[in-house]
Amino acid sequence: MATGEAITNRFPIGVAEVRIAPMTSALKLTAAHSLGVVDNASVSGEVSKVELPAGFPQRNVASVVTANNLTLTATAREYSYRNMRLTVGEGITTSPTDVSSQVTTSLAVAGVSFDVSSGDGGNFSAGKHVVIYNEALPEIVHYGIIESIATDTITLTAETAAAVALDGTADTIRIFEANSIALGATTQTHYFSCSVLQKEQSTGRPLIFNFWKASSSGSFTYETSATDFASNNMEFEILQPSRSDYFESGSDLFHIKSLIATYPVGMYTGGADT
Repeated sequence: MATGEAITNRFPIGVAEVRIAPMTSALKLTAAHSLGVVDNASVSGEVSKVELPAGFPQRNVASVVTANNLTLTATAREYSYRNMRLTVGEGITTSPTDVSSQVTTSLAVAGVSFDVSSGDGGNFSAGKHVVIYNEALPEIVHYGIIESIATDTITLTAETAAAVALDGTADTIRIFEANSIALGATTQTHYFSCSVLQKEQSTGRPLIFNFWKASSSGSFTYETSATDFASNNMEFEILQPSRSDYFESGSDLFHIKSLIATYPVGMYTGGADT
């Protein structure tokens, strides 16, 4: 064999898919759990050791692993409701149904009540936050909270009455439920399972990292650019499940109890070398 000659055809290249799901879905994550488009994904392992030096001159004669930590990082492109909740540390939730309509009457300054398209009023709910805006000029926007609904007439709370003039009889005025996400309010760590999947180009097989338990760092940066689509670095800490996560019947990871004994944090699956 020539010096430096390739031994296998394992030269990873291409996009990966990152999947996030409740721990009850560990080892069962599907495309439905995908974060969507990611520019890149990385799994990083950091091993900490304590060395014992001896003799003179001193040389290390023993080495003990004291910590072994894994991190999953992905540069995500899709700012979906689900992805944003994960990003800020609020855990996994089912994405709500998108509720929207057109405002057909005028909201004068300090307006409280208005009509939406016939039959749409029942799609909205009292107490929900809504955004109302001019389709042609979306910077003319109002954020309100629904107090009540009567057929297709929506009434906002007095505190969130419209502060701008939005006239549905003269302009195309849209309304949608905001489904707002709290920022800076995370006080509890939320756990989930995750996986990273990439196609191995030489064989066409999937290469898979599966992790049983993970949490979001909760750190995020939202950036805008006039020359490129936005991206968001999402970071997840990989954890070792506790006994309560898998040992007892009914626990989230009970279905992979036997695997955790051998693979306490997760596993890499790629087959033999080719």
